Amino acid sequence: RISGAALRLFARQGFKATGIREIASEAGVTIATMYHYVDTKEQLLLRIMNQGIGVLLRSAHQIVSEVQTSEEKLVALVRMHVVTHGIWRLTMLVGDTELRALTETHREVLVSKRDRYERYWRDVLEEGLSGSVFDIDDPKLAAFALLEMCTGVAHWYSSDGTLSIEDIAIKFADMALTLVNAKRNGEPISVADLNLANLPVFPNDSLVSEEVQTWAKS
Repeated sequence: RISGAALRLFARQGFKATGIREIASEAGVTIATMYHYVDTKEQLLLRIMNQGIGVLLRSAHQIVSEVQTSEEKLVALVRMHVVTHGIWRLTMLVGDTELRALTETHREVLVSKRDRYERYWRDVLEEGLSGSVFDIDDPKLAAFALLEMCTGVAHWYSSDGTLSIEDIAIKFADMALTLVNAKRNGEPISVADLNLANLPVFPNDSLVSEEVQTWAKS
């Protein structure tokens, strides 16, 4: 519950504006108990960020390992990223906004993990390009554009809205196919053309630590 308290406060008011005593109060524990589990609030931030990027990396690895075609891989990546950012919204939001708050050593480790995750996306786009399924000039730039679009869900999604997170994910997947000019046999590809039953379903609890399942959902 200490991690959950830290997550809520970091998301609400930022890492720098949050004091260690505030976290203890939010968690309903004493300062002594707090320091029994963590030495600094940066340890809590690092734990949150590692949990978030860990879910994304494991999920992306499953997708590229199990899904067959480039267009299905892209749709699966978009669905996973959007759904994950909707369900674990606060975790992903903090991970997206508080990277600079980490010390240099920890920041470099997280940036390396983020780069590995982005590489999965770029590899799928390059695969689709080499197979003449996608038509894009710059796979790296296209990957950044898609990730920015999908990551933004954590900043505005609400479960009280008119669309479910899965509905949003499907719409974003169609947008992604349009952005990369996905075609087969000269015909544009849409999500409706694919058999979604063949794609991995997320969130996959086997890829998510028990800690995240306990405290990291928005």
